[in-house]
Amino acid sequence: QPTKLLITKIMNMSRSPQLSPPVGGMRTIFFPFSVLLFRLNFTAPVFAFQTFVSTPSLFSRRVPKTPPLGAARAPQVLEFREPRTNVTVMLIGAMHYNPASIALAENTCRELGESSSLGCVVVDSCDVRWEAANEMDERMPVMRKLLGNEMRAAGDVSEEYGRPVILGDQPINVTVARLKETCSETAQDLVSPFGGGWSRFREDVGRAFGETMPKGEGYISAFGLLDFKLIAGLPVAFLKYPASYILGSPLTTLLFGSVLYLMSSLDSANAAVTVAADVSSPAYILSSIFSLSFAALETAFFARLLLVVLLAERNMTLAGRILEQCEIYSSSSDSQEGLDNGNNFFSGVISPVTKLLGLETSVAKTENYMMRGDDGEKVVVAVLGMAHCNGIKKILMEGQSS
Repeated sequence: QPTKLLITKIMNMSRSPQLSPPVGGMRTIFFPFSVLLFRLNFTAPVFAFQTFVSTPSLFSRRVPKTPPLGAARAPQVLEFREPRTNVTVMLIGAMHYNPASIALAENTCRELGESSSLGCVVVDSCDVRWEAANEMDERMPVMRKLLGNEMRAAGDVSEEYGRPVILGDQPINVTVARLKETCSETAQDLVSPFGGGWSRFREDVGRAFGETMPKGEGYISAFGLLDFKLIAGLPVAFLKYPASYILGSPLTTLLFGSVLYLMSSLDSANAAVTVAADVSSPAYILSSIFSLSFAALETAFFARLLLVVLLAERNMTLAGRILEQCEIYSSSSDSQEGLDNGNNFFSGVISPVTKLLGLETSVAKTENYMMRGDDGEKVVVAVLGMAHCNGIKKILMEGQSS
């Protein structure tokens, strides 16, 4: 009974007219608390669960309104003009499933929509993943509220204002194939230090690091990641991120989790042997060497997979999609002619791959929206994982020299 009274009081507080309107996907800061009670078989959380999906969030009141275009924005937003087309691009760096990122993406798109400046929203997803999410929403509608993310929130706002949502990422099957291929290449390179393997590995990782982690003014710094609102939303993100993978791909998630658990078990077992052994004994020395070698092997594999496959290669695809939209919204006849003829770097790279994979380009979809006769300059918004933003800006800004 006290628990039910407490939750009733919390929900009454959240209905207070002094609170700001709800932000999509950020329904309540008390969600982890409600789930915990539900797991403990309390009856009160059922009421809390049914209520939180439709009540304002206490957390949302702390999310400031997005400032006007051109003013100082959140540290996770990169706003610049694409040099070829002179179209404004806004990259919104997100921590996936974080309430603060959801609010930032939704508020920014809504502000641009209200001012008729929103051109389109490019999201860090592909048709396979997007359709899988749609199917899960149809099977379990409540999951859209529980597992709402920044891309869905921005996409909903874009469609609300009649603007297109562009799936900018490469197909997930291509990414998975590249991960397998890179794992094999890395294993071969690491076992052939004198056959050029280590040199290839070093050059590959070094080049990808330079492309994806540019330094200097005009990029997202560490302050973007250490933003207080992001840190406050970490518990929610940590719950929702794995839950989305478990519901979307249970077998794949189980396999990946098993591999991680096995690697952790091996390391823990080795650590136990090291602690039990005498520091001067051969067992201690061998165990230490094994531990260091295993750690180096893990670092090498994951560094190449992350920097080369998950970041650098996907950045090229995402940048190409963004540039494609910029050319559509550009008022420059030269840019439009270049788009029609395919005489630009990204079109030359992306078009053959698109045709080979049988993918439908997003140009026709956006041109249908352009036929509506909207006036004024449009902004191309991209909602991306924060790790992509700096590398994509670098590609777009330096594309003329490619």
